[in-house]
Amino acid sequence: MVFVPEHLLVGAALVTFLTGVVRTGVLRAEVPTAAVSTPVALRAGLGLMLTALAVRAFHLGEFPVYGGFEVLAWYSIALGAGHVHLSRRAHLDGIGTLLFILLAVLALASGILLARPTRVPEDTRSLILSLHIVTALAGYGLFTLESLLGALYLAQDHSLKRKRFGPLARRLPPLETLDRLMSELIGAAFILFSLAFGLGVYLAHSYDWPRTWPLDPKVVATAGTWCVYAVLFHLRRRAGRHGRKMALVAVAGFVLVLIAALGIPLFAESMHSFLSAVEGGSPL
Repeated sequence: MVFVPEHLLVGAALVTFLTGVVRTGVLRAEVPTAAVSTPVALRAGLGLMLTALAVRAFHLGEFPVYGGFEVLAWYSIALGAGHVHLSRRAHLDGIGTLLFILLAVLALASGILLARPTRVPEDTRSLILSLHIVTALAGYGLFTLESLLGALYLAQDHSLKRKRFGPLARRLPPLETLDRLMSELIGAAFILFSLAFGLGVYLAHSYDWPRTWPLDPKVVATAGTWCVYAVLFHLRRRAGRHGRKMALVAVAGFVLVLIAALGIPLFAESMHSFLSAVEGGSPL
């Protein structure tokens, strides 16, 4: 592996996230410093990732979004930024450890991908394409956080029904708080993903793709993901639905996110995929 300066920044971010895992460990009965360490460590780690992207932009001479490192970095930033926003609305100490573990894994993977070349043809790069990728990654990041909150809601609900409270259950927010945060998050996530989807349709026409492009497996999976979250958005914001069923829909939506982002590239031929970005190609 050829090391580049950004490795130092990503390495520092990885250490910061791992420190967050230790200081907010859910296996501890009491962690007095967790409430302070979570936002500080999270902001520090995200700042390091943003700085690495800025250095990357300087080295490449373009907006950093077309390589595997950039894809994972923007996804991590969206995920972390969503948590920072929600933490201003409620205490989320019990969620911090899970988030730090995920961010640490993403930082490690992005660092490994840093030295790999980007093979996106220059004639296909544009402001619209960059905006499409960033908004898609932001939407995926917020959907991930939405699904994490949904899974924790289900875990907390299960604990309450069985009256068994482990270390995690004691540190999680009340069900009402988790439900409210999911309701607030779905709006921004759905808008960003809708924008990305619309830009993708525009790009498909501008690149003169074959007329069969709507049947591309990645497009079908992405459309299915959009439909699930459109239903969730309507039920949450328009119909006022709440509770366990909405949490289940959020978790089910994340399964579709995984299929669209990873499953299709691994098991089906597609005209574009996030996996190709991880390998150095276009993350469309």
